[in-house]
Amino acid sequence: MPTTGDRASEAGILETAVRHLRAGRLQQAETVTRECLAARPDSSDALHILGVIATLAGHAEQAISLIEKAIAGKPDDAAFHFSLGNAWQAQRKLQQAEGAYRQALVLRPGYVEAQMNLAIALEAQGALDRSCAAYRRALEIAPDLYQAQLNLGNLLQELHLYDEAVAAYRAALRSQPDLPVIHTNLGNALLASSRDAEALVALRRAIEIQPDFAQAHFNLGAALQHLERWDEAMDAYRQAIGIDPKMVSAHYNLARAFESLARTDEAIQALRHAMEIDPGYGEAQARLATLLLKGGQPQAALALCEDFLTRRPGACGLLALKAFALLETGQNEAFSRLSDLDRLIRPIKVDAGLGVPDLESLNQALAAQVLVDPTLIYEPPHLATRKGRQSGPLMADAEGPVAILCRAISRAVEGYIEALTPDPAHPHLAAVPGCWRLRAWVTILEAQGHQLPHIHPSAWLSGVYYVQLPTTVQAGPKDGAGAIEFGRPPEDLALSVAPPVRLIRPEEGLLVLFPSYLYHRTLPFESDQRRISIAFDVIPEPL
Repeated sequence: MPTTGDRASEAGILETAVRHLRAGRLQQAETVTRECLAARPDSSDALHILGVIATLAGHAEQAISLIEKAIAGKPDDAAFHFSLGNAWQAQRKLQQAEGAYRQALVLRPGYVEAQMNLAIALEAQGALDRSCAAYRRALEIAPDLYQAQLNLGNLLQELHLYDEAVAAYRAALRSQPDLPVIHTNLGNALLASSRDAEALVALRRAIEIQPDFAQAHFNLGAALQHLERWDEAMDAYRQAIGIDPKMVSAHYNLARAFESLARTDEAIQALRHAMEIDPGYGEAQARLATLLLKGGQPQAALALCEDFLTRRPGACGLLALKAFALLETGQNEAFSRLSDLDRLIRPIKVDAGLGVPDLESLNQALAAQVLVDPTLIYEPPHLATRKGRQSGPLMADAEGPVAILCRAISRAVEGYIEALTPDPAHPHLAAVPGCWRLRAWVTILEAQGHQLPHIHPSAWLSGVYYVQLPTTVQAGPKDGAGAIEFGRPPEDLALSVAPPVRLIRPEEGLLVLFPSYLYHRTLPFESDQRRISIAFDVIPEPL
């Protein structure tokens, strides 16, 4: 049994290790800690410190083993569970990380660091409502914790709750008035809520505080571009590039500004520069392929797509453009294989087989919930909805109607995957994700409401579920009003060959699954009744 003197000696050694650790001297910290562990192999404190060192050194699996041994000897130490959560987080085992942080908070309810990391783990899982609640709890513990306000503001922006995001950023500025990142994020939220003048003030204040903050210049450029103040926007992007020549997003946005002014050669030059900086930047590759197609160079566009897809086989934007380039170059069989609308699109009627025995009641509950969703925005910028409202990510609690629908969607996705014929030569069928999560949102269209042709570039599979439809749409008019159409590209692509399209008439309770790279749109309709649908993405996750 260790004596009091032994314990004092151990404490002194470990205190030295912690000092090394805090200074970033991992090797020295490990050497000192192992000396302590050699003298007392069952020291929970030493095992814990070694586990923290292993996490910081990028050896999360080893860290988990060490910290779990420490917890076995000292199960009531909240810091040990917190460190275990960090190790799980480093391995992207988010549910395990969440459990560890929650245990740390059970042992020490006011443990603000555990509360913050719990919020981060929940956000990474897509549980945005619970993440917001966790950040708010952190602020109850520490009201002046600006990082919690900043993170909360960012999350509220993602949820389209822009006024609440503005309030969170302003609260963060009360603690950190001279932190430029808060001013830039505040400017973005103000711009999204159509408070343009205030947005520009906030963004320029960030630059005033830190003139060499490239991101602030970029954000100012994006705001000015949104306001169609092209010359000022381009000046802001050039300022960002002058500070950070490898800021690929600034080169890309500069190209888009050139394109808006019909300065196509300069746009292409800026895109090529972005691609030189980051050959994996798919947005630049896709935009250049688009400009080549629009300029009557389908063979060059096809070569660009194929080159990128050898490195990133599932890149949606390039897959969509490759299909059209194949069509334009007369490779009809290859086009049909890639864009097989009959094979790849699957309408499914939701019923008891998907766990929904009472469809009418579910749809009524869904309509009641989504109609009052606080994140609904009329014609949100940069999205496809016209003459209608679209929400941020829907919050799915354990028992509510959205959760019931999401479970039904998950079963339908699993069935879609199981029914696929393996085909390693097909980029969609060869890229079935082993792990994925759903992200859903609602669209509510009024008379003449529609969606422009678009794809879902961050997903593998996408879909739509019809909650409530006007009588005129359900009747199936000959002109297809209110229907969803697949296969038609944006008009400005100006293809010389018209691609085949597939029209699907919506029905209440119908679920339609389709690859995310297939262009789709909805057709305008006339009615005084709403068209309510819930769209979703199947987003691949690391195993």
